[in-house]
Amino acid sequence: MAQEQNWEERIEAWPKALGSTTVHAYIRRRPEDFQVQEKPSFEPTGEGQHHYLLIEKRSQNTRWVAQQLAEFSGLRADQIGYAGMKDRHALTRQWFSIPDETPLDLSRFHAEGVQILSQQKSHKKIRIGELEANHFKIRLTECRGDRQLVEERLKLIVREGVPNYYGRQRFGHHGQNIEHAQRMFSQRRTKQTPKWRLYLSAARAFLFNEVLAEYIRLEKWPAIVAPAASLMEKTGPLWGRGRADVAEITREMEERIAYQYPVLKDGLEHVGLRQDRRALVLSVERLQWQWAEEDLLLNFTLPRGGYALSVLRELGAFKDVSLETDNIVAREK
Repeated sequence: MAQEQNWEERIEAWPKALGSTTVHAYIRRRPEDFQVQEKPSFEPTGEGQHHYLLIEKRSQNTRWVAQQLAEFSGLRADQIGYAGMKDRHALTRQWFSIPDETPLDLSRFHAEGVQILSQQKSHKKIRIGELEANHFKIRLTECRGDRQLVEERLKLIVREGVPNYYGRQRFGHHGQNIEHAQRMFSQRRTKQTPKWRLYLSAARAFLFNEVLAEYIRLEKWPAIVAPAASLMEKTGPLWGRGRADVAEITREMEERIAYQYPVLKDGLEHVGLRQDRRALVLSVERLQWQWAEEDLLLNFTLPRGGYALSVLRELGAFKDVSLETDNIVAREK
């Protein structure tokens, strides 16, 4: 059964859509090689019951920063607001909110790799999803490949976009979040599990990626990106209860994929999630590139929910140096 396969093998098997690898390089030698700045969907009002902080973090994850802010403020971590998770192995800028329950001297806040760039007031907590886009500045180092082919692929990405795969970070190390989701569903312990929301999200993302991968294997990618394709034809399932308003042949294919993973499929339905849709194509906006000797510098913007690594995987094959650091830390522990 497909469900007995190694999750990492399934993730590795998801195909590319735009052709063979054009470049080999390194990514994330330094946090500064992978920069992210969020574009929120809100504007601070300048007055209200919440502190809005624009924070630059280096080599730290979003939840850890929120925890540091909570401890400094004497609050619970869930009282700290932010619009989305940002990469840890990166230099990123994003907004956090803190309820103004007690006087705070934020000039006394210190956390390793964290800097408060600006502070404003506003009326409500920042919620997950209150995000319009993320802008990326990425340096690919020691590039090996035909530069003309690389630039042709970049132009193709501008024209067609890339498969809107959920990134590997959604699934955890070696796909462990999917394994946790399967165990959670099997034991019917959903809300008793501390990270149950994370595991639900991983299960949904996995089934979506499996459907998208099947479209590519069936060589349907050109039809998906064609201008004549309807908006619904350009979407795939975020699994849950209900039936999507799609063509019967599409529904049959999506159900065929989902039925290969009955524990995930049934678990997502039984927990009460309603089926939703996600775009199959990720549009890459304002993509620019520049060569700096053997390095390639990329600038681009992705809409909310888009993963930069999903763009890079269609361009080439990259060795993520940050993963070596993670392995060293894991061995030392």
